[in-house]
Amino acid sequence: MHEANPDDPAVRYAIYKAYGEKCFYLDHRSLDKNFYTLDHIIPEKYKKQPEVLAQYLGELGYTKPFHVDSLENLVPADRLFNTRVKRDDLLPPGVAWSYLKRAESKIPYILKEIDKFKKKKDEEKALLELLAHANENSNREQYAKQVFDLITEEDSYFEVGKQVIRYGEDAFIYKNATPNVHIYSFMPTLKQIDGTCLITFKSLKIRDCMITFSHNQIINILFQGLHTSISLGMRRFIVGIQNEMVCLQFPNNRFFLSINEVQQLCEIIDDFVLDYINALQRLEVMLGIKTFEKAKYWTKGYRLMKVDRTLWNTLLRFSNEFDYQNGETEWHVFNRNNMFIQVQVQEQRLEKYIGLHLRLVAERCDDNLLHFNQGNSKVWIVWDIGHFENDPDLIQRNGHWDAVTAFEWLADEFIPYVITHYNYRFVKRNKWSLKKPSFDDYKNSLKKEHLFYPSSLELNNDHISGVSDLIQVLKSMQSYLSNSNSFFLINSEIGQIYNSISICLKRIPLKDYSYEYIASELGCRHLKEREDIIMFIDQCEYIDKKMTNRSLQLLFGCIVEGLEQDFGKYLTRLDLQKIVKDIEPVKEKIDIQMLFDRWVSE
Repeated sequence: MHEANPDDPAVRYAIYKAYGEKCFYLDHRSLDKNFYTLDHIIPEKYKKQPEVLAQYLGELGYTKPFHVDSLENLVPADRLFNTRVKRDDLLPPGVAWSYLKRAESKIPYILKEIDKFKKKKDEEKALLELLAHANENSNREQYAKQVFDLITEEDSYFEVGKQVIRYGEDAFIYKNATPNVHIYSFMPTLKQIDGTCLITFKSLKIRDCMITFSHNQIINILFQGLHTSISLGMRRFIVGIQNEMVCLQFPNNRFFLSINEVQQLCEIIDDFVLDYINALQRLEVMLGIKTFEKAKYWTKGYRLMKVDRTLWNTLLRFSNEFDYQNGETEWHVFNRNNMFIQVQVQEQRLEKYIGLHLRLVAERCDDNLLHFNQGNSKVWIVWDIGHFENDPDLIQRNGHWDAVTAFEWLADEFIPYVITHYNYRFVKRNKWSLKKPSFDDYKNSLKKEHLFYPSSLELNNDHISGVSDLIQVLKSMQSYLSNSNSFFLINSEIGQIYNSISICLKRIPLKDYSYEYIASELGCRHLKEREDIIMFIDQCEYIDKKMTNRSLQLLFGCIVEGLEQDFGKYLTRLDLQKIVKDIEPVKEKIDIQMLFDRWVSE
């Protein structure tokens, strides 16, 4: 016999649940949890009439000890049915006996529900105590993390530190973690050119969220606004700050983190970019593409040179004529194709069969200065690596040719030979010697600069020997800035550019219109005299701010304006060295962006 208190909330809740929230007497009727009663099968009034109760139990053949207030005698009932139909009358012995047996079968379930109810109440009490502690704690979020880590038995910190693990000839894994942020990346390799990374956080809001980034997303999202403070909003993934919380936008995810957590994320990204750049530079050395522009219409192609369309068609014609199956000379090396120029491997020296040394394709030149009705007679010859076997051992002269080898072969061998092959029969005798130049002499006499225009991305500022070189570098930087994303310069870097302008103003006598131009570009149009402009520059306070490409172009234009006056003959060597040093930070950022441009697919 299980004695129970009918007024105990745990007993009432457990009986209600054990019977499926339905009336004991009317199984089809669901009970409202706020409008039901616990009924005694043998009415409660017989607690005060023990003789009548004993006689009734005898009629039932009930020999065990019996308590009116027990789980065997308590059942949930519809309140109206209990008061109007059942009332407090004794049931017929047969009916009462079946009811008591049915109630007895539910006891294990009732006891289980009572235990669950009590545990829930204990948990609620504990939570109230935790809430009281949290209200007393100055950092409620940190306190919540500690409680969560304790409950889940998770370590509250990542394994802090950086690791770069090598797992192949040119393959590396980058791992880095702060107490609240973790990043895991497969770096770009020849076999898997597109790198990937995974970022996870300890924040309770997104603890189980694993955010992945593709190669393009790494460069276009994570690597924008590097080394800048959170408040400037130059990092592309930072979309706003509200109440000491920073809103981040990642692929298909937007969430808030504390400033401290975002600061940790930025520090990891600023470190991660250095290793990612190293991985890309290793690939560029391997492929020989550092100085070549990425093709626009070929995702795995690089522009080697620009040529006349007729020359490209002539090269195709030659490659079809000299299919490797149609002859035995050294020039029968091509794999016939009307779209590509493919050089066949004649002597297979490697264990692995690779088929081709290289594949060249043509890409139209998009010249925005041409009228839309005018055709463009130039095409880019593109070195296509879509057919490459991704194995570093094969990027060599007796395997796949790299971009430099391909360019040298085109410029020094293939193009001169093809032109000579088709034009030599029209060459006339020399009117002085009356001899026709030899095939090789004619080939060597061709002016390469008239045959093609090389694709080159070098700024050549590593070899600045004079003012003319510096002017060329500054103009190249201006040209690049006019077609690229925004850059950010910290206050000291902005100051260095202003200092270079000041050097030009102090050393070089300029025309009046030059002073007007410089004053206008510096935002002090009202100043007309050189001394006033110099004083304005010297008194400028350089504060961290966003600087658009347009602003940088204008600043470089001010330096060029000064240098182009008699090509800066008034500058000393120290002045030149100082200007070169001042523009170095921008040059480095342009170099990094140019690297990214070569590795981002459209």
